Amino acid sequence: MVDILEKDSEEKIDLETLLTMGARQVVSGRKVPPPTLAALSMLEMRKSPYLVGADAVKIEQTMEALYILMEPRAAMQSILMENLGKGYFIFDALVWAHGFGNINHGEAASVIAFYVKYAAAGFDLIPDDGRSQIVKKNDTTAANG
Repeated sequence: MVDILEKDSEEKIDLETLLTMGARQVVSGRKVPPPTLAALSMLEMRKSPYLVGADAVKIEQTMEALYILMEPRAAMQSILMENLGKGYFIFDALVWAHGFGNINHGEAASVIAFYVKYAAAGFDLIPDDGRSQIVKKNDTTAANG
């Protein structure tokens, strides 16, 4: 399979558009929304292996990621409470996962990895007006002034 993110293509733009419009994939019969920026931030806070490209992902880490994607407000509250020393995010995520029912780990892992890879890909299509402080990959002109 050719990675459509490796080239500028109509397929890449179509995929990015569908995801930003809320196109959903299915895990174990349930629709999973694509990550919002808040969900991506929570995955980063949790040091999710889906963001760092880990070779192996534990089922608990997949359940955490699904909890964040499917119940972002509850996940945010749980992370906050954990940071305040008044709860455990992993406990809340696993209790939620138990209520989800049987989850195909391979299917869930594949969907989450897909979402993380493609959901934020459209940001490189935003025109740069030269005032941005963000330096794009392989672009040092903004950093060098």
